[in-house]
Amino acid sequence: MVTTDAHSTHQGSFDKLVLILLCVVSAGLFYSVGWMVVRPVDPFGAVSLLSTASPVIAVAELCGLAAVVAGLATVLLRGRLPYAGTFVVAIGLAVMAARGSSADYMVRFPPAGTSRSALFTLLAAEVVAWAVVIVVAVAAARTVDTWLGSANSPPDTQTPDANRAKKQIRGGGPLCLLLCTVCGALLVRTTGGSLVTAVHKGQVYFSLAAGFYLATLLGVIVSRTRPAIWPLLAVLIVSLLGYLAGGQWPTPAVADDYRQLAHIMPNFVCRAMPVEYLSAGVAGAIAGTWTGSRMASASPD
Repeated sequence: MVTTDAHSTHQGSFDKLVLILLCVVSAGLFYSVGWMVVRPVDPFGAVSLLSTASPVIAVAELCGLAAVVAGLATVLLRGRLPYAGTFVVAIGLAVMAARGSSADYMVRFPPAGTSRSALFTLLAAEVVAWAVVIVVAVAAARTVDTWLGSANSPPDTQTPDANRAKKQIRGGGPLCLLLCTVCGALLVRTTGGSLVTAVHKGQVYFSLAAGFYLATLLGVIVSRTRPAIWPLLAVLIVSLLGYLAGGQWPTPAVADDYRQLAHIMPNFVCRAMPVEYLSAGVAGAIAGTWTGSRMASASPD
């Protein structure tokens, strides 16, 4: 069966232009249609499934939109760029989430009857819900790619990509996952700001995108692993464990004078909303896979 992992990441100017246009289309669809699905009651609220009337229906509708966008990207690029469909979906989700408030809104105005500990546990469950949208995008892109047929050379042709695949180190996938998870968490912690400072959405987006981009870049080069599934799992692991830890230990490790401030999060992971991890973080991880694959292929063996 055809998979997008084997395709080349070296693209011409036309393909890059198509990718940019697809990102614009995705941003427009999620900015309008997606926003109608997750729009909070409070116009200044954060984008969260906890603010919707029916989270299950909202996820189902977002999955349908993600499948359409990912399928369209795969058709236009004919699978020449791995995970391009998922990338444009992540860009659309990021633009949609940018319409809402920052993560500190959720601790300032939690759902009625929800304790601080329960709030972060619910947000951990929301991470899984947003991950389902990404999984649907990946599955839709792979399905369309299989229907269309591969745009790369036959498996028995000794292309540079085939030669590189033979030289991947054993256990490269788990090694890539470990590097992406640890380095991604450290970079997000370094660039995401102190717990006692206000949460700024621009800083959050930069922290997630740049952090997982650089972590994935390192992981792909060291492990010579091309499939983006490992960096995507790293994004899920960091966000999920961070929110679970926030639910278990909701009191932040800061000076007593700061603990009563409403915007102080229990840990650095919780300074970003779940949808921001599964959008900006995913986009950064996929872009890191593209760059890392090119750099690994250009380096001497």
